[in-house]
Amino acid sequence: MGRAMLNICIVFAQLERETIQKRVTDAYYSRSQRGFKMGGKSPYGFHTEPIKMEGINTKKLVINPEEAANIRLMFEMYTDPKTSYGDITRYFAEQGILFYGKELIRK
Repeated sequence: MGRAMLNICIVFAQLERETIQKRVTDAYYSRSQRGFKMGGKSPYGFHTEPIKMEGINTKKLVINPEEAANIRLMFEMYTDPKTSYGDITRYFAEQGILFYGKELIRK
């Protein structure tokens, strides 16, 4: 009888865990669809600015024009079939352009 009761408790605990997981996932998806920044490091070419959306303090991504120009240049260079990743890293190193405060490196 005790084993049966334990199994019933385990089933309800698992159900509650899955319900909480689904609720958190849905809330995360909903907030991201409304434009809220969901955390993490800003991608290169962007920075965050604090804003108030729907009465909630959050942050939004804003394009950093200087860094965005570097990214565009990198993609333009990469579209040329004769340009390798090593060529791109050397170019940016020679120009003294840093990404997140570091030089691009080729591993």
